[in-house]
Amino acid sequence: MSTENEQAFHVGYFYTWWTGDPLTELDPIDGLELTPTNDVRLLDEISDLTADQLQDRIDRGNQPYLARIHGKPAAYGWSAWKRAEIGELGVDLVLPNGDHYLWDFVTLPDFRGRGIYPHMLQGIIRAEMTLAQRFWIGHDVDNVASSRGIEKAGLPVIGEVWIRDGAPICVGREPRERAEMAAGLLGLPFEMAEHA
Repeated sequence: MSTENEQAFHVGYFYTWWTGDPLTELDPIDGLELTPTNDVRLLDEISDLTADQLQDRIDRGNQPYLARIHGKPAAYGWSAWKRAEIGELGVDLVLPNGDHYLWDFVTLPDFRGRGIYPHMLQGIIRAEMTLAQRFWIGHDVDNVASSRGIEKAGLPVIGEVWIRDGAPICVGREPRERAEMAAGLLGLPFEMAEHA
């Protein structure tokens, strides 16, 4: 991945789901319910964000979703409709109509290990598929739990993010069209992986 004079390291993966793509069938979770919410008070109690930060996200076109098991808050996550930030890369996504970005998913400690995350991803896609044709999501290279959950939900990886000599680049996988669109969305230079 790097040449003799080039410093490079792998920082993350990027996935997508487009209208018409299949979603894998997941085993049901007893008592699981997923709903959009704008209950800033409740989100403030279960997240590490302040009420002002939560309201700012909502005001910027981000929809929070809450998963409950038998009525108890179990997990939350966000769907961005207009803008989203990927702080680790210093990227500010401006989402065109028809594109949503899924981000900042957290399963509360008492509910981890039950497979809630892939159910949340599929639930949001199903809830918003009349509003968006493409959904995007990414994670850091060392976040194995996110990788498993995203792939279990049926979203294929279409790109990798690398840092080369201090600057991020998107290295695409097939299908090229989707990988190039991911790079454009991220505002990153693009190249196809050598093995693609």
